[in-house]
Amino acid sequence: MLSMRNRLLWASVLATLGTSIANASPIVVTANRDATPIEKVGGSISLITEEEIQRSQLTHVSEILRQVPGVDVVRSGGRGGNTSIFLRGANSEHTLVVIDGIEMNNPGNPARAFNFADLTLENVERIEILRGPQSGLWGSNAIGGVINIITKTADRGTNVSASTEGGSFERFVQRARVAHGLKDGGGSVSLGFTREDEGGISAAESRDGNQEDDGFQNTSLTFRAKFTPTEQITFDNTLRFNNSRSDLDDTGGIGGDDPNRTLDNEQLFWRSSLAADFFEGKWNSTVGFSLTDHDFTDKNGVDELHPVDTLYSRFKGQMVTVDFLNTIQASEEIRLLIGAETQLEKASSRYQSDGSFGPYEDLFGQADVRNNGYFTDVLVDFTKDFTTSAAIRVDDHDTFGTEVTYRISPAYRLPEYGTKFRASVGTGFRAPSLNQLYSSFGNPDLNPEETTGWELGVDQVVLEGMATLGGTFYRQSIDNLITFNDATFIVENIDEAQINGFELYIEAEPMDDLSFRADYTYLDAEDDKTKEDLVRRAANRFTLSANYQFAEERGRITAKLKYVGDREDMDFTAFPATRTSLASYSVVDILASYNLTEQIKLFARVENLFDRKYQDVLGFGTYGVGGFGGIEFTL
Repeated sequence: MLSMRNRLLWASVLATLGTSIANASPIVVTANRDATPIEKVGGSISLITEEEIQRSQLTHVSEILRQVPGVDVVRSGGRGGNTSIFLRGANSEHTLVVIDGIEMNNPGNPARAFNFADLTLENVERIEILRGPQSGLWGSNAIGGVINIITKTADRGTNVSASTEGGSFERFVQRARVAHGLKDGGGSVSLGFTREDEGGISAAESRDGNQEDDGFQNTSLTFRAKFTPTEQITFDNTLRFNNSRSDLDDTGGIGGDDPNRTLDNEQLFWRSSLAADFFEGKWNSTVGFSLTDHDFTDKNGVDELHPVDTLYSRFKGQMVTVDFLNTIQASEEIRLLIGAETQLEKASSRYQSDGSFGPYEDLFGQADVRNNGYFTDVLVDFTKDFTTSAAIRVDDHDTFGTEVTYRISPAYRLPEYGTKFRASVGTGFRAPSLNQLYSSFGNPDLNPEETTGWELGVDQVVLEGMATLGGTFYRQSIDNLITFNDATFIVENIDEAQINGFELYIEAEPMDDLSFRADYTYLDAEDDKTKEDLVRRAANRFTLSANYQFAEERGRITAKLKYVGDREDMDFTAFPATRTSLASYSVVDILASYNLTEQIKLFARVENLFDRKYQDVLGFGTYGVGGFGGIEFTL
């Protein structure tokens, strides 16, 4: 039986559906754009902690998101292949991705989505995943939800860590981090580095006769400096740079191999902000400036398999954002957020090819658009156990004029019974991307996508605090959904998409050294006009994770199971493309680590233990069984 101290500690980290009913509630910032105890959040929010990131042995954000309920991760081939995230069945461009206040969605991407292929976990402190329509606070692109990544600052003194890892598929990874915090608490600096080199697998499915492996190289640098010259003023700076090269194949399926096609991706993210406290901390004002730059180049020269075919394409996207946030503690019961932001985005692309059908060129000259947003959120504690958050936002878009969105999210707790009831209702909109409007496949007559969604959930502590279980039912409709018509090669609005589903979970610690978590997600996402399922969304997903600590917590063994059910995809070998079904699959991973000393840790894992064959995207390969191991030093 757990001690009372351990029960309270366990309850304080029950965060995967945004539900903690302990007094020591974790703090999240995504739900209200300000620090809020998770017990007061009425929406569904998952929290991936620093400890979970460290013990996962994973390198990429997308890999750790595979265990989160309501999240589908789809990658075309091995590492470096295009990686999309679907939150609760919404499109990948419906997810807003933020890191330290920087919007990472790419204006140069055809749909303004973010490609997770190169986003690594170094220097990341935690990840918050807020599901459901969130435009009421976060604006366009938050139809499906928000993924918010927060990087590390530094404790007092100097901390240094480094690790090296090697294993199957000629994979080698080196990581390093240096951080220093001033003794007087006046500031901190942290620097992170990751280098990946991999021989890879065939991007095109090897079972279709494709034998040439496609490698991947990636370098990621992160920097964060935070200075507090006085108790009232904070100057925060974040810089992140990614540079990668991925070997590609021409297509998935039979004949997809290409020995010399490469994709170069370079990304820069920068933000500086200045925050000041007034009236003894009851009023905080922050002004911030952010810059993002995406440069994506696809090159393919002649080779022995394609003696006359060449291709060159380049997509560029830039975004500048200036924001002003004010958090006001009006009383013990009422907190008010008032904010405004202006955002200028630019995009351009160039595509050239030559081959048996003759030369082709498509130039999309630079286009730009500005959006101004004004928003407010009020968090009210009606009683100590009943909290409601309400947000409203007005967006003034250059092309589409004024859009008004909102979100209301109450939470009601019964501490004596260990119960929390929660709900959320909200609206959202997404303006078409610059490519969707003005490129050769674009359509200037497109309308913005609009959505309304709601959810109801409950969480319950059972077995005298040893376990928590709960569930959420949600429903969402998306009007004017933008999709690519593969018969006309033009994007268009379809009538409506309907998304329904529910999420169930149980998390428990039956013994001090043993814990587990299980999640089940059911999703029904369909085009309301054709009644066909939206592609690459599984109707059924199940994950299970079990952790066992031994040798006085110096060692840890973790087993993970992931099940993904049947889902539909498009077969582009036919014209027009036809629908097909991808088979369900299950993957088991085993991880182990052991602390030789306080400074030295050994770690190892086996991925896809039973060597299951499956596909995320029709015709594209995935990894078979692989073994990896390494050592980490901390000073």
